[in-house]
Amino acid sequence: YVSGADALAVVPQLPAMFDEPFADASQVPTALVARLARQGVTVALSGDGGDELFFGYTRYVRALRNWQMLGRVPAPLRRWMGARAHQQGEASRTGGLAALLAETGARGIGDVYRNRISRWRDPAAAVIGAREAGSFYDLADPLHGAGTPADAMMLADFVSYLPDDLLCKVDRTSMAVSLEARAPLLDWRVAEFAWSLPLGFKRSESTSKVLLKRVLGRYVPQSMVHRPKRGFGAPVSDWLKGDLKPWADELLQPARLEREGVLSAAAVQPLWQQFLGGQRKWHTHLWNVLMFQAWQDHWRQMRAGVKRD
Repeated sequence: YVSGADALAVVPQLPAMFDEPFADASQVPTALVARLARQGVTVALSGDGGDELFFGYTRYVRALRNWQMLGRVPAPLRRWMGARAHQQGEASRTGGLAALLAETGARGIGDVYRNRISRWRDPAAAVIGAREAGSFYDLADPLHGAGTPADAMMLADFVSYLPDDLLCKVDRTSMAVSLEARAPLLDWRVAEFAWSLPLGFKRSESTSKVLLKRVLGRYVPQSMVHRPKRGFGAPVSDWLKGDLKPWADELLQPARLEREGVLSAAAVQPLWQQFLGGQRKWHTHLWNVLMFQAWQDHWRQMRAGVKRD
C-alpha cells in the first residue's frame, strides 16, 4: 500500500531519475515496485507490449465504438459540431457528451484515438508562444487504409506510447535502483507473429488478448486469467489534495509562472483552483504541468549549487 507520504518521498527524485519532464503518474508506483523488487532480485520480467500487440486496452473498444457512431453522421454536420466543441477548449475534457462531441470532426480513427488518449485538448495554449509539435498521433489513419481501425490504434501505440512512455518509465525507474527489467513479449519473433494475426485472435466479444489468455490458461487458474483488467495508475487526485498539496501549490503560484515565463498562468491556475474546489477532475492536466515545473526547479537548484561551488 502506497500513501501520499511515500509518493512525496519519490517525487523529488523524479527529475534526476528521468532527466526530462516525464508525466506518466504511474512512474511513482513503478519506482516503488522496482525498489521493492530489487530487495530480492537483480533481474525482473515486464509484460510491456502485450496490450499493444494483442488489443489489450479498453480504450481501443471505446474508440472503435465512437468511430462507428460517427460514421452514421453526415461529414459536413460532423465538422460543424467538431468546430463548436473545439471552442470549448479544456472544458470538453469533462467526459460524456462533451467529450464525444469533441471527436465529431475526426477525419479517421487516428483522430478519434488521439482524443481518447490526450490530456490537454489544446496543449499549446498552456505554453507561452508555443506551437504543438506534430507526432504519429496526428495521422488520420496511421495505416493509410492498409489495415483495420483496430490495427491502426495498436500501431500508433506500438511506435509511440510504448517506447516513449512505457519502456522509458520501466527502464529508468528500474535502472535507478540497479534492477534490470526485460520485456519478453517484445522479442522480435513474438512481435512479428502478433502482427501477422487477424484481429479474431486478439479480441472476442467478451475479452481481449485472446491468444495470450489461452496460453496463460495452461499454467495458471482461469480465475487469474480472466480477472478484470487493472491499470497501474496512481491516486494523483487524492495526493494533490493531501500530502502533495503544499508542493503543488508552490510550483503553481501565478506569480512564479509569470516570472518564469514558460507556462501560461491564465491557462494553468484556473484548473488548479477548480480542482481544489472539486469542480473538475483536472489532476491529469496538472500532473503534466507539475512534472515540468519540478524538473525545471530541480535543475535550476542544481545549477545554482554548481555556481556556488
